[in-house]
Amino acid sequence: MRLHPHTLIVGDRPTAENAHQEVAFVGTKSYRALLRWIGAMDLDLHMVTLVNAFNSDGSPRFIEHHLGLCPCVIALGNAAAKRLTKDYPGVRFFTLPHPSGLNRHNNDEIFLKRALRDCKKYVYSTVGTASGERVVAP
Repeated sequence: MRLHPHTLIVGDRPTAENAHQEVAFVGTKSYRALLRWIGAMDLDLHMVTLVNAFNSDGSPRFIEHHLGLCPCVIALGNAAAKRLTKDYPGVRFFTLPHPSGLNRHNNDEIFLKRALRDCKKYVYSTVGTASGERVVAP
């Protein structure tokens, strides 16, 4: 049996397509791509928390609670990565491209396969770390 780390996936902000403004991506086309990525990284969906870095009005969302519970953090896109870097400088995270179909990186199978492989290595390097510890992404 493989241990699955509790993983926090941070997106940018909810769109009008979001089924629920409090849960990132659910109901969007990006969510389907994200589910494929989660499967490709062999993550347990029950151990994944999806949040947005910002509210729909652009104001920062309170995510400290989630950061304290998840030893593994993945930023989806540059906006989420910039928010984590600026407001949470001690938090280590791995950045994947945003799963939007408009993102050109998602059309490059080699790039995407490599990014998911490297992210999976990062995720499983956090297994066994305390929730307050952070592991530097490879």
